[in-house]
Amino acid sequence: MTGTPTSLSPILSLNSLSGDSNTFLYAGTRPILGLKAVNRGYDIDLRSVLSAPTTPTSFSPRMSVNGRYNANGHHVPVVQAPPAELVQRLKATSMLQNPLNDSNSKAPSASSISIRKSSPRSIRINPLVQILILRRVLLLTDGRDKVMKVIQYGLKTAMWLHILDAKRHPTLHSHANKTVSQFSMTRKIIRLFYWLNSLDEFVELAKERHFGMSSAVTPTEKRRQFLAVFNAIVGIVNGWADDVVVAGKMGIVDKPLYNRATILADRLWYVSIFIDVHENVHGTAAIRRKLMACGADDKSKRKELENKLHMQKVSFAKLMADFLFCTIDVFHLGDRGISDGWQAVSGFLAALLGTYKVWVKHR
Repeated sequence: MTGTPTSLSPILSLNSLSGDSNTFLYAGTRPILGLKAVNRGYDIDLRSVLSAPTTPTSFSPRMSVNGRYNANGHHVPVVQAPPAELVQRLKATSMLQNPLNDSNSKAPSASSISIRKSSPRSIRINPLVQILILRRVLLLTDGRDKVMKVIQYGLKTAMWLHILDAKRHPTLHSHANKTVSQFSMTRKIIRLFYWLNSLDEFVELAKERHFGMSSAVTPTEKRRQFLAVFNAIVGIVNGWADDVVVAGKMGIVDKPLYNRATILADRLWYVSIFIDVHENVHGTAAIRRKLMACGADDKSKRKELENKLHMQKVSFAKLMADFLFCTIDVFHLGDRGISDGWQAVSGFLAALLGTYKVWVKHR
């Protein structure tokens, strides 16, 4: 073989240097494989070709080179078909390097590339994976709080529905009462200083509002940004009040201060729920507008928006359950004869939806 490369295809090329037994296989202008002459044929030498090759011309991707020796001892190249898998991989490599190299091929669109990259693999979650996800959730303060809240209000609902009746199941009813009481206190303790999260959120929102707000922002967006900052402040003060309530339950502070802190915490939570509902409604409307503007071909973006819309609906349902629960506390409806079951059921629903949100976020 001579030192001049032999042209066979726009995707693959063959180059053999004079005085050397190495032959190189190219995709476009990039060397892919080195072919080393040994004994009676060429074997694939899986190494990178670091030397600068001479400019190759191309040969058919359906062809590969093997060889034999004639009676005079000269090497005679023989063309053979390579494995189909190698052909497909080389074609894919060439298309990624230069998608417009082949006149008969069509360049892949950006949407098709994004679909391949962003589409998650469909995996059926087995019980072991679910246990690992639960472990990850329980490592979080919010995750432990939500799981314990499910148990706490699940037991309260069961007692209200007389599933754990004091007459038929006195022992179980007594144990359930103690569990509800202890879980209520435990949840408050593990959420001590939880207002630091609201403080961090306030700092981030303040920076964004100070540096990121432009004159092009609409009045609605300005109002949403202002309410987000205000909600963070409400969360900080509400966290302080909750900590005082915990201290009162532990007997550290006087009862009058404990009572005032309880009233303040309930009212601030009520205000926070209204702000969250306002943000949820506007956020849902914005996602719906993006869905309407999203093209049918962009499946990955559409799927992402649909998932966000689903979580917005879950958040709204949780806010409605929290609203019912908090309304009873703020207006002291329990003292006016309303059944305890309303708070038990609404608290249980809020706990389930909150746990689901944490689960989806960290799975």
